[in-house]
Amino acid sequence: MSEKLTRSEWTRTPYAKTTAANTHGDVKRLLAKYEITDWQWTSGQMNGRQAVQLRFAYQGAPYTITARVLDADASDEELLRQVERAVFHYLKSLVEISGPFFPLSQVLATHLQLEDGQTVGQLVEANRDALPAIRQKLLIGPGGES
Repeated sequence: MSEKLTRSEWTRTPYAKTTAANTHGDVKRLLAKYEITDWQWTSGQMNGRQAVQLRFAYQGAPYTITARVLDADASDEELLRQVERAVFHYLKSLVEISGPFFPLSQVLATHLQLEDGQTVGQLVEANRDALPAIRQKLLIGPGGES
């Protein structure tokens, strides 16, 4: 989606017509259910568009989920409400699958914040071309043996 969405196109995107009145409260309740009490919403500009960021700690480790609003013919309030709701549903899908099937730390791994402020997902994306060599090195081991 490189071109700005028309109003009609935007209304067909997920959560465009959300009427949820308290997404921050919904996130707070969701995180509390999984014993995550330290969290923070922030918003600002990212690459020329408004973005939201949800930061929280789980088992002492910091996690960050960042999402930009769509480039669309909609008000700033509508776009912000939409992206916040998208973050809520994304997070909800992750934490709800974690209990019975996967450790929560595993499903959140891509959002683990590293010391330099990047997340694991951002680091992997930025170094995608180097992944085959890294994988090979890991398989062979430090002494050159597999």
